[in-house]
Amino acid sequence: MRTIRTLCFVCGLVIPLLPVHDNALASKTLVEVETVNSYTPCFGGGDLYNANQSGVNFYTELLRVNSLGFQINGGGSWQDAWTWNTDYLDPDTPNAPPGSMDYAFGDAPNMAISFFQGHGIQNLSDDRPCTSVATCTTYQLPATCESNPWTYQQLGQGKGACMYATPRALVTCGNRDAGSATTPIHYAYLTGPNMVLGENPSEGGWRGAGTNGGTSLAIFHISQALNVWFPNTEWKSMFGGIHMVAGLLLGWGGDTADSLGFGNAVASPYSTNPNGPVAQSYANAISSITDGTGCWNGYSYTGGINGCGCHVVIAYGNTLRAPANTLNHEPWAGLTSDQGGTATSTAYSGFMLGCNYNVAEYFWSGTTH
Repeated sequence: MRTIRTLCFVCGLVIPLLPVHDNALASKTLVEVETVNSYTPCFGGGDLYNANQSGVNFYTELLRVNSLGFQINGGGSWQDAWTWNTDYLDPDTPNAPPGSMDYAFGDAPNMAISFFQGHGIQNLSDDRPCTSVATCTTYQLPATCESNPWTYQQLGQGKGACMYATPRALVTCGNRDAGSATTPIHYAYLTGPNMVLGENPSEGGWRGAGTNGGTSLAIFHISQALNVWFPNTEWKSMFGGIHMVAGLLLGWGGDTADSLGFGNAVASPYSTNPNGPVAQSYANAISSITDGTGCWNGYSYTGGINGCGCHVVIAYGNTLRAPANTLNHEPWAGLTSDQGGTATSTAYSGFMLGCNYNVAEYFWSGTTH
């Protein structure tokens, strides 16, 4: 377990700091910010240019007014080689990779928000035009026939494209990522047994990951964070008490842009209205992001997306009303405490979208989610 990291600030100053991890805090006020621009050391290329600065913009905006007293874990964002996949992996889960330490970083007990921006893995799709999911048989996986303005332009009016449920993952290039020196693993799967977020004494250890977590909101700005139609298949396993998970849902032909504006856009609603619903603020933030190419024949704003896509927030709960209450009503202050026993199962789910095109004009036809 590390005891020190080098933090890179926007001014370029490099300062060694100990991570902040104080279980005596009166409420959950910690914010974890991890970003990656530099992927060349691990993959021979694929560098981003704006993820690190977007993360700095995110926490700078959170601290600008900061009526709730949020504190940045470690004093700044972990960047590049100092962003490790083990920060999001739970050592209490079965077959967790050695060095997993989400309890100190991505899912610390007093964590209100965890933010990651970097690469993700690609969607599995094909170019076969479809009008229903019955056509989608290329892969023996849960499938959807998804349409958007770009499928109509490329595949024909009234046509969608087949997309398939596959594991989602964030990609790191850390100097102590899981694995060995000769065979490092630079992924942390959002789908799977080892990323479990928000488990805490209030909600109990029902997810099988102990009770040493606490994150209320996780934000993943990665490529194809979620496929259309598959929240349960691809994200459900992350929920162990966390209130909400937010990311990007990309349609066929779309990808997340290397966005500079994302961090500030999703944090600024806290500065202007800390009593506003967090999920709605995140969904609406897409309209204030100007980088990316946007959606052909979509709305006027690009939303930080190259193509058609959405900001998406998902919540689960043990009653039919619990997810809706979280998504529609939970303010920023709600992130500083646990949910008092309502996030004790994934029996019921809900989601909220903010898109760069009018999704009501297009169809999604799926077999399972």
